[in-house]
Amino acid sequence: MIGTEAALDLLPVVRHMQHEFYESDAHNVVADLDEMANTAATEFRVRHPELSDEAVDALAWCYSWDWK
Repeated sequence: MIGTEAALDLLPVVRHMQHEFYESDAHNVVADLDEMANTAATEFRVRHPELSDEAVDALAWCYSWDWK
């Protein structure tokens, strides 16, 4: 557990990452949900190699869910 103070500090960073992930136009160029999520994730991983696969996969899941 990271604690309340750390969570409050981290929340704006997570929201910024989510916003940046959603800048992908994969939903406009790829019809298949899996391919769309993978395309957006690949673009994001190039910009943020410091993030874990789990973090990027979570963002990709949200992205594909919202564009289904």
